[in-house]
Amino acid sequence: MCHRILKNFIVQCGDYTRGTGTGGRSIYGSRFDDEPNGLRLKHSKRYILQMANAGPDTNGNQFCFMLKAAPHLDGKHVVFGEVVEGFEVVDKMEQAGVEKDGMPLQHKVSFTNGGEFLF
Repeated sequence: MCHRILKNFIVQCGDYTRGTGTGGRSIYGSRFDDEPNGLRLKHSKRYILQMANAGPDTNGNQFCFMLKAAPHLDGKHVVFGEVVEGFEVVDKMEQAGVEKDGMPLQHKVSFTNGGEFLF
């Protein structure tokens, strides 16, 4: 479930228990520490994947697709990957977004059978 989509900024997903951004647990429990290598990576372009958090070492089960470069998040949110194909899926999710935080989404957004780690 993607509960927060701000056009030209972010698609935030996770929280499979409530679907609102207020719930959920990770495989590590409620919260886990930042990964130093991920904090060194940059929010340099569209399609970067990062962990959502509420401050240092508060990662949970929420993550974000970046919709543009966001250098103000560098060193604050762990970057863990990027979309390498299927860009149109992220673009389609963005279409359901809103202009300002707090506005309801135009449509429910979720995805299934997604994700593949490439090393």
